Amino acid sequence: MRTASILIPLLSLLIIMFIFSEYAGVKETKESVETLKIRAAEEKGSFSFAVLGDSSTVPGCTECQGNAVLAKLVQKINQNPPDFIVYTGDGPEQGGPILYLQAFRNSLGELKAPWYPVLGNHEIIRGAAADGTKGDGEENYLSVFKDKLPVRDNRGKHVCYYSFNLYDCHFIVLNTAWQHRKESGTKGLHPGGAQWKWLVGDLQEASQKSRHIFIFTHEPPLLPGIFRLNSKHTFRDRWLNTTWNNPQTAAAFLQLCREYGVEAVFSGHYHGYLKFRDGASTHIISGGAGAALHVPALLGGYYHYILCSVNGDRVTYDVIRLD
Repeated sequence: MRTASILIPLLSLLIIMFIFSEYAGVKETKESVETLKIRAAEEKGSFSFAVLGDSSTVPGCTECQGNAVLAKLVQKINQNPPDFIVYTGDGPEQGGPILYLQAFRNSLGELKAPWYPVLGNHEIIRGAAADGTKGDGEENYLSVFKDKLPVRDNRGKHVCYYSFNLYDCHFIVLNTAWQHRKESGTKGLHPGGAQWKWLVGDLQEASQKSRHIFIFTHEPPLLPGIFRLNSKHTFRDRWLNTTWNNPQTAAAFLQLCREYGVEAVFSGHYHGYLKFRDGASTHIISGGAGAALHVPALLGGYYHYILCSVNGDRVTYDVIRLD
């Protein structure tokens, strides 16, 4: 009986590790950022970019882990700067008072390469007023990051989604901060909405001109089931689910990625690292920039950023762990 009581937990652990290896595919390169020669796109189609997210910083807090980890990651990225950086959201602990967003922006301002922001669900917490007295909203975020948000709606107001090009590659930043909430049907990304229509048009144009298309979100449309954040919304099969409030919207988004040949979808929200595939698209969740980790290191729970290198048709993804 004692032997059986030892073997059963051990067998369960081995099964979990097998499942994780199939869906996560962690490629760990602790020091590759030190040795990889990054060129500022000297030849067409050859460049690199970094992705990180989820720090939960607090202004002026000298003991907060998120502040310290983000500062260390910025220093590490600056040792050999890529061509640009994308931060996938949940930088500050909350969006109001507005000082939270301003202090977080100042932290990213230490980067030695251009950077692009993604709206996270923490940025909309108390983000409807500068003093933080009101509920959810994007007003503070739009005020602080307006110069980095080039797209406007039909009323001339800046919106939290946009796209840009580098050589023959196209990059799309989406607003999925509302996807886990009931407001996702009006404020979030959903079929028939303004952002969805913009996305489809952008994908249609990019698919005709671009070698690779990369999408950046905050809340992941797809998540392996063993890392379940929202257990009531299982879809597709027993191992895959979504954090989005409407799983049909997530499925429709994944279909768009397949239809238009999206190379990769980067997300945050989940505090750790995961990598898996859906059709021809690579999905990478990078939420290890300082917030409390959701899982142990064995399952991707460590502080890190992603370094993506593009050279013609070849795209590689390296996990750069914080020592």
